[in-house]
Amino acid sequence: MFFLISGKKATRGLRNLCGLAAATLMLIATGPIQADGFQVGTPVKCKWQKVGNYYTGKIARRNGNSVFIQYDDGDTETTEIQYCKLIDPNQANKKPAPVTNQTGPGSIQKLEARSSGSDNWKDWSIRLSGGSGRLTANGTGQHMTWNIELPGQDVKVLTCIQGSQWWTKWQYRYGGNQLIAEASSLTEWKIDSTYNRLKVRTRWSGDTDEWIISGKKGEIKVNRRGGSWPSWEIQDNMPGEDFHMKMAAIFAIIVATEMPH
Repeated sequence: MFFLISGKKATRGLRNLCGLAAATLMLIATGPIQADGFQVGTPVKCKWQKVGNYYTGKIARRNGNSVFIQYDDGDTETTEIQYCKLIDPNQANKKPAPVTNQTGPGSIQKLEARSSGSDNWKDWSIRLSGGSGRLTANGTGQHMTWNIELPGQDVKVLTCIQGSQWWTKWQYRYGGNQLIAEASSLTEWKIDSTYNRLKVRTRWSGDTDEWIISGKKGEIKVNRRGGSWPSWEIQDNMPGEDFHMKMAAIFAIIVATEMPH
C-alpha cells in the first residue's frame, strides 16, 4: 500500500524519520500488497511437492513466485504460487462440524497372520468392531498388489513406482476413491487424501514393534505381538477419522515391518 505525501510539513517528517532528501511529492511503501493476493499470512491450500494432493496452510515468506508454506499439519516446503490456491479467510476460520460417527465398518482392532512360516506376511485376518476382513498379497516386487476384503466393500492397493524403492509408495483404491501411502524412510510414512493427512512413525527409534498413527482427530497405537505367528494390536483413539485413512496407515506398517523389501 502507498500513501501520497505533499507539502513542507510532510517532507520534514520524512527527513526526520528516514534521513532521506525531501521532495514535494513522495510515495511511501507501507507493506508489500500482492496484486494476486498471495501475500505473507494468507491462508492457502497448496499441492504437496507440486505433484501430490492439496493441503491447507499459510504463506510464511514470499520471493517473487516462490513461497514458503507452513502447513496446518506441521510440514513446511518451498513451492510456487502456481501450485497454490487462495482460501477465503472466513471459510478457513470456520470450526468443523462435530463428527457423530465414523465411516466404514467400525474401528480396526487387530490384524493376525493366518499362518506361520516365511510367507505368513502375505495373508492376514482383520478384526473389526463391525465384523471381520482379510488382507492378502499377490505377486512380487514392483508388480505386487494387495487386496483388502471388508464387509460390503473391497480395496485394492497397487505399487506406484518401479526400481529398488518400489515399496515406498502405494495407491489405495476403494469405491472410486484413492489414497496415497508414501514412505520418507522405513519408519516414517504419510497417508494422503485430497485434503487430509495421517502421519505414521515408530514410537521409539530402532524399534519397529510399536507405532503411532497421528492426525488432527487423535492418534492410534499399533503394537506387534508374537514371533513366527505375529499379530498387531490396535488401540484406536482417533474417533471420527475416515476408516480407509486408518486402514491405509495400518497397511503401511505391515509393508514396513512384515513384507520383504
